[in-house]
Amino acid sequence: EAVMRNDALEYVPEHLKTEAVCIEAVSHFYSNYDLRKIPKKLLSQEEFFLKAVQKYGCFLKLVPEKYRSKALLAAALKQDGAALKYVEPSSMSAEDYRELCAIAFYR
Repeated sequence: EAVMRNDALEYVPEHLKTEAVCIEAVSHFYSNYDLRKIPKKLLSQEEFFLKAVQKYGCFLKLVPEKYRSKALLAAALKQDGAALKYVEPSSMSAEDYRELCAIAFYR
């Protein structure tokens, strides 16, 4: 598959960069993914980010603050507990953070 390498998405024609193709691409990144390779229309949809973190939890690192709902954070942590390093404790109540820690630790 062309999108298995994290730089390959830039060679996929724009009209073929579907949500599924882009999620597959971001699920294979292991450092900083260049979001400029993703169509802007997808980057304005919370559902895209939710599906991306469900496939690769550490993609949470690149999720804009406005899409970081408790449900999205929990989905990322269920997929990969290490995504906890991208959760900012000061952005939520201590109780919510403890719940998210529990998800990360006991997924």
